[in-house]
Amino acid sequence: MTVLFVVAGILCPPLSPWAAVDRSEVKPEWIGQGARFWYRNLNRDGTREFVLVDGVTGVRRPACDHGAVARQIGEGVEASRLPVDHLVFDEERDLVRLEGGGRVWDLELSSGDLKSVERVHDARAGLKPLRHLERSVNGGGDEKGPP
Repeated sequence: MTVLFVVAGILCPPLSPWAAVDRSEVKPEWIGQGARFWYRNLNRDGTREFVLVDGVTGVRRPACDHGAVARQIGEGVEASRLPVDHLVFDEERDLVRLEGGGRVWDLELSSGDLKSVERVHDARAGLKPLRHLERSVNGGGDEKGPP
């Protein structure tokens, strides 16, 4: 069964959810143990913005100066289309790490300086790679450490 929608008096096929609604999903990413979090707005035209929220006061503001970051990345990057997918706030060092497209940058919040960082491993994972895997000899029951 096909469902049709009436838009301005005309029957129309259903639209993709992303085509019909801007900013339809907010996934809060909490910063440390505090009351602040950030989220990313994805818009139907492909633009995006990163927003920082104080959970106590409810004040929301851009997580960074998107225009300044775009200018420092260069390569014709637009402020509304930063090649960034994830942020990691480091309050001790007063910086935010921007990650996306296999690249990583550190943005110093006090100065606004952006520095490219060589990605050695996935900092978010926090796990060391396994050297090898061994089949369980006891069917997955009581696990024992290495011999």
